[in-house]
Amino acid sequence: MKRLKNLKHVNEGSYGEVYKSKWLGLVCATKKMDVEFDKMFIKEVSILASLNHPNLITYYFAMKDSANGSIESFVIKGKKEYFYIGMELMQNNLSNMLEEEKESKIMNKIIRHAVVKVIDFGMSKIEIGRNPKATENNNIYGSLRYMAPEALRNKFEMMAMCHFEADVYSFAMICCKILSKEVRFYDVHGIKEILKSIEKGERPNLLSNCDELIELI
Repeated sequence: MKRLKNLKHVNEGSYGEVYKSKWLGLVCATKKMDVEFDKMFIKEVSILASLNHPNLITYYFAMKDSANGSIESFVIKGKKEYFYIGMELMQNNLSNMLEEEKESKIMNKIIRHAVVKVIDFGMSKIEIGRNPKATENNNIYGSLRYMAPEALRNKFEMMAMCHFEADVYSFAMICCKILSKEVRFYDVHGIKEILKSIEKGERPNLLSNCDELIELI
């Protein structure tokens, strides 16, 4: 930590805090983990060490800072050029990243619009959905409005069995966000309410001139 300079708090999550910093002259994002999650941190580093892909951030003592922001920061600007950047990310970067995770038999669970390059594998499961040593608590992980119905239902079964297809669903929800500039079910709150909306067949409103992409989604 002594080598890190200009530490600036950026955000925090369930397992620690993220700081923007400088390390050996490089602008980095530094994650400070809560002590009780040290085993999870070791697992995360092990998974990252086994993967090599342009859409996965290389993990050292500190990681590269995504200076251009999240996919959401492009979408909300509302300019035509940003829409096409989002489409490019949707068609190539994110789909390639998911394919890499599938080949590596790793499920991420936290795919959402704020993630373009993936780094946080702390809650990933190796051997997608087939690892008997599932998460040993009752918390639900992920962003509710981007989670597949089966992942939401597993709230009551402790996320024991959730397959790669759940990440594909999250990917589709990112595509919907890019095309509609809206978060699906933004006015619906709670797991049960979101599940009811999905089961009733409610879907995000998408642009009418994107038939091929809508069919893919």
